[in-house]
Amino acid sequence: MIVLLGAVAVPLKKAFVQVAGEAVARSAVQQVVKHLLPPGALVSQQVDVEPRSISIRLFATEQVSEDKQREAEQRIQQRSGRSVSLSVASVASQSELTHMMERLSATPAMPPPAPPAVETIDRLRAKLLGRISPALTAIWPTAIPLSGFEVALSDNGVIIDAQYESDRDLSPIALGLISKQLQVDLKLPTLVLNARRVRVTRHRNSEREAQAR
Repeated sequence: MIVLLGAVAVPLKKAFVQVAGEAVARSAVQQVVKHLLPPGALVSQQVDVEPRSISIRLFATEQVSEDKQREAEQRIQQRSGRSVSLSVASVASQSELTHMMERLSATPAMPPPAPPAVETIDRLRAKLLGRISPALTAIWPTAIPLSGFEVALSDNGVIIDAQYESDRDLSPIALGLISKQLQVDLKLPTLVLNARRVRVTRHRNSEREAQAR
């Protein structure tokens, strides 16, 4: 039991001495800094106390000569028994700091970004037709005139009803190939293409007969 108490007492005593020495060092710093700067001139301070040294960095609205800084270092060293490094950084005056803070607090906050414009039905329709029309025209057979098309939206996707002029119906295979290519080009895998043949007008028949002659 005596050996155990001795083992515990030694580190406790060492820790107590260390804490007491740090308290003495910080007290010495506060006393010297208090007389180094006039009241209200100290903005902030950073004090790092090590077992053999003390590092002090002051931010003040008053400039301190190097001679006064060295004198303060010596006084703190004499009271704490540690080597001392002291530096004083001069910042704006207190009135300037106050004015700056008032300006910052008075600066209006940046307004939130404007919400995106709401897409109208007409704008959405124009965008959709602008994508579908060139894709459909590019893939449609040139020998079979495309007289027009309509676009409808459903819960399942996009439906295209195309009308074409021809003497015969397009084969299901041809329509299937056109539909698959449109799905790929427009990135609409659910797109449905319906095609309906319309009667060839007499005017167009006359043009074809004239070209044949």
